Amino acid sequence: MKRPSLFARYGRWLPSTTYAALPMYRSAIGFTATYDADEFERISAGFKSSNLDQKWNIVFDPPWLMFFGTWTGMAKYGVQFESGGGQTSVADSWVNNEGDACDEEACQYHRRLVGFLIDVFLSRKPSEFPFPPGVELEGSEIPAWVQAIRGDLP
Repeated sequence: MKRPSLFARYGRWLPSTTYAALPMYRSAIGFTATYDADEFERISAGFKSSNLDQKWNIVFDPPWLMFFGTWTGMAKYGVQFESGGGQTSVADSWVNNEGDACDEEACQYHRRLVGFLIDVFLSRKPSEFPFPPGVELEGSEIPAWVQAIRGDLP
């Protein structure tokens, strides 16, 4: 029996959300991590936002973990996993760059942000919020920036 398409299944899982097609332009970001069985169980459960202020819908469709923006329905990140020896490791990762080059400094930021999203939204571990290169914020700008990228926590 043929499995339903990626988006058909997401649509059933998140009935109020529609997703754009996967991006044509992606850049590999080189995210690496290894998780034990308990951690990966939490990760593979994904995260369904309850409102637009949570900013992210995170869906595991083996072997890919997809990060969708709640406002646009666009895939921002993809992380592929492979299992072996009682652990699950990241095999591949990408960022939607829509044709913009992703230099090493930008890729480093995207790796940190993916790690942050997995830690905070899926593993429920504390993690330091990463700021992109060249962004210098002061005072009340800092929480506003964090809210704009991270959104409300679960």
